[in-house]
Amino acid sequence: MLCDAEDTVVSHLAVLGIEIEHDQTCCYPLAVVELAARVAGYKGDNPDIAVDVLLAARAAARAEKDWARADAVRDGLSALGFVIEDTPQGARVIFKPQG
Repeated sequence: MLCDAEDTVVSHLAVLGIEIEHDQTCCYPLAVVELAARVAGYKGDNPDIAVDVLLAARAAARAEKDWARADAVRDGLSALGFVIEDTPQGARVIFKPQG
């Protein structure tokens, strides 16, 4: 995803001491905010934070063995074009816009 690539370039440049203006506007769809509000009680309007809230809600649901809620998060994200990858460091998402 372009956002991920841009973030990677900006972080690598920062390691080299090169600071550039970086548009922090997320390129995730706004529908993820609605999903986070419905499934995880998120009250904000930032899609990037909404994804983090959803991943945290899914992790909590899995820890509590609340498979229905964990599946609701996964299925909701999947319907919006997200793929969840479970890693040793925790879950992360890859956004693959549909279309």
